Order: sequence, then structure tokens, then C-alpha cells
Amino acid sequence: MSQKIAKLFIATGLFFLVLGCIEGLMFPTKMQFKSFYSTLFHIPPEFVKEFFGTFVAKIHTHVNLIGWVGSTLMGLLYFAAPKISGHERYSSWVAYLNWGCHSFGLLMMVTGFHMIGFIGLSSGFPEGSPEFRQLVAPIKTLVSAGGIFITLSVFLFAYNMIRTLFAPQSTQQAKVHLANAGAGLAKATTAGILLLGLTLPLAPAEASPAVVSKKLPVIMVGDRLVDMAHSLGVVPAAMAVRCAMWPLCDTLKSSVQVLGCPNCLLKKKGAPLFKYAEKHGIKKVLIEKSIPFCEYVPKLDLEKIGKLARAKGYEVSYVDFTQGLEHALNQTAKLLGQTDKAGEALSLYQQATDKTKTFIQGKSFVKRVVIIRGTYQAGSGKTFLRIETPGGYADRFLLAPLDIQNVGHLAVPKGKSPSKGHIQVRKLKGLIAAAPDAIIMTGNAAAVQKAIYRAIKATPALADVPALKAHALFSLPGYVDASVMEYPGILKQWADFLVR
Repeated sequence: MSQKIAKLFIATGLFFLVLGCIEGLMFPTKMQFKSFYSTLFHIPPEFVKEFFGTFVAKIHTHVNLIGWVGSTLMGLLYFAAPKISGHERYSSWVAYLNWGCHSFGLLMMVTGFHMIGFIGLSSGFPEGSPEFRQLVAPIKTLVSAGGIFITLSVFLFAYNMIRTLFAPQSTQQAKVHLANAGAGLAKATTAGILLLGLTLPLAPAEASPAVVSKKLPVIMVGDRLVDMAHSLGVVPAAMAVRCAMWPLCDTLKSSVQVLGCPNCLLKKKGAPLFKYAEKHGIKKVLIEKSIPFCEYVPKLDLEKIGKLARAKGYEVSYVDFTQGLEHALNQTAKLLGQTDKAGEALSLYQQATDKTKTFIQGKSFVKRVVIIRGTYQAGSGKTFLRIETPGGYADRFLLAPLDIQNVGHLAVPKGKSPSKGHIQVRKLKGLIAAAPDAIIMTGNAAAVQKAIYRAIKATPALADVPALKAHALFSLPGYVDASVMEYPGILKQWADFLVR
């Protein structure tokens, strides 16, 4: 819905931009082409200057301010508001009525101003005279009606924005397609900035989390489990997740206590979990059951944490992800008392999945990519790069559905073994041999950009690498099968950037 109405408003704004430019072009040529304008608008030649100075000036102002700027900003805000609030609250029919009143009202006003000018002045009566006013009085009704429609559109727009931005938190749900919208929002924001004559750098597109309604007195082990709870509008008091690999963790850790990764928790025999639970009086522990939990640590068994917790008298429940996402979602909702929200969350997930499949179908994508994860140390100014090797999460979940080959193994020094699916590199000369069609930057994209810039200065031949030659460097969210509810949107985002 947000994309459709945004496109409609922005297309309308572009129409009025062109119209405003045409009106503006008439001003400096009004005297050179006096005869032409006199004939075109059916006004005496001596009134051409007055016609432009009074009526065309009004038209030009209204077309540009209300038509171009107003329509475009409404479109951008219709697109951005759901991302800010985490919920598309507004009414679709009110949005379309808003667009209709805004566009129709402005056209009525512009038409009225034109008619007042060429009908009134063609009569030979000077503007402002009683005869002039009497003649154009019926046409002023048209201008006033247009103003009423525009005012009504403003009230409709304000109503929808307030409903969206200030919707009660209890009604706000996670939107699984926000990852895809993240890139679109970045583009829309850029358009708004350019409209105001400013230029700002874009941040990497990430999935936009929904507003969390409440925190539950429970400890969760497993990022898939926390992500699923988050899609139901709740979070635990504390969590043990792969925070270094899961982007949503950075958002949640400001309100949810991070107990470390599950592997670290197991190595410490659950001590951080028990210490936090005892301090805050929590007795309920939910644990994710996935086989394997992490491909990078295949022997990690989270059930061992459950056994330790049960031995100390905690109420332990498992959410089984081995039987599919729908089963896990319903089980999570039941354990958390959110069964009324499971259907909507699942429906949103399925809609996003269908949308992504439809987008991918029949399209061709780049053939070879290198995925580089960047890290930047603000204190030292140093950058660290890790190239993702084939066979990992990106290959399985993002590249395979698009029939794209990961050639990262050709870009790293021979003899190096991957650690957690990545190989750290200091130089990027290997990109010449890998010859990727696109370079995907995850983590800190600025660190990757800085390293590539320096590498090209040191080795000019890198500039001929297909991806660099075509400027095909894309900052995209990484995926390690943690943001399970956002996965369709993340895949759609990758597809959107890597399509030929």
C-alpha cells in the first residue's frame, strides 16, 4: 500500500514540476513573444505583461509549491511513516481520496486562475475594476472550490499521518517486508533531500525493526527464537544470541540484556544466565531447537543449556525449528501467550515470500560475486576485511535462489582456511583473479569502500575488475539464518540490487 500511494503522489509531483517549468519559461519570454501569447490566451497585447505579472505568477507559485513540492513530500511521507512507526496504520481509501482531492483541487485552481486572466483581461476592463470583478465572479468560485479540495486533502493527509505515527504500541506488529523497503526508503529519503537542495550520504540498507510492545519475564536462547518473538511484538528480559552476526541484536540490546552467544554461555556452564535470572527473579527459559543451530559451530547443542537450567529448577521449554517456520511460530506464540498475533505475523511472512518469488521469476542476475564484510576501528582508523567463502549462509539462502556464484575463494590467498565461513585479507589484489560482476559489502560498508579506494591507488589494475569498472558495489544486509521472519525481504533486497 505505502509504495503504491507514494508512487502515485510522486508521479503527480513530477507532472506539476514539468508544468511549473513551462510556466516559468514563459516569464522571461513574455515580451519577445507578446504577439504569440496574446493570440494564445486571447488577451489584448497591452495586457500581456499584466497577465503574466499577476495570474501566471500565481499559477507558477501554486503549481510548484502545492503541486511539485507538496505532492512529492506527501508521497515520501506516505512511504516513510510506516517505517518510522513500524506499522502501516492509515486507511487506504483515505489515502487515495487525499490524492484525488489534492490533484483535482490544484487543477481546478490553476484552471480558474488562467480563466480569470484571459477572460477578464480580454474584455478590455482593467484588473480590479468593478466591471472586471463582476465578469470573473463565477470563475472565482472555481478557484475557491479548488482551494477547498486542497484544504480537505491536507486534513485527510494529516489524519493518515497521525494514525500511522501515533498508533498505540499494542497494535504495532513487525513488518517482514521492511528489509526490502529499507533500500526503497533510502532512495526516497535521498529524493527528499535533493528536493531541498541538500546532499547527504546514505547509510547501508537494513531491515527496519517494528516497535516492541512489551518485555516478558523470560530468558531466550537462540537468535531465531528472539527474532520470532520480536515479530509477535514482544522481547525477552535477556537473551543469548549470535550478536556479532545478527544485525537486529544491535537494536534490541539497548533494552534486552545480552548474556553472550549460546556457545559462550555453554562454555561457562550457563553461569551468566543463572546469575541474571536469580537477580531478577526469572524462572522461565525458552530455548531454540535447530539442527544445526550454527553451521560455523556444528557441534553446538543448545539442549545442554536446557539440561543445566532444569537441574537448577528452571522451567525450560523448547521451540522446535526443525519442523518448519509455521510450526515454530505457532509454538512460540503459544509459549509467550501471543497466539492472537501468530496468524497476522505468518500472513505477512507469506505475503513477503510470494512477493519475492514473483519478483525473482523470469529475471536474470549477475553471475559472479564476492562478499566482503568490513570492520572499522574508530580509535585507530584501521579497517579489517573478511571475504565470505563459498558454501556458507549467503550461498545457501541468498545466492542459490538467484543462480549466482560466490567466487570469494578466488579472491583470497591460497592455503588459508576459513574461520566461521570467512577468510581475513589485508590486500584485495585477489579481486583481479576472481573477476566478480558485483561486490557485496556487509558489516561496515565504509570500511570496505575505504580499503577498495586504497587498493586501487596501490594497484591501478584493480580498476578493470568488472564490478569496479561498472561501479557495482552494493551495501546489503548480511544473513546467517537468524532473521528468519525478515528473510523474504532480505532476499528481495539482494535480488533488487543484483538483477541485470
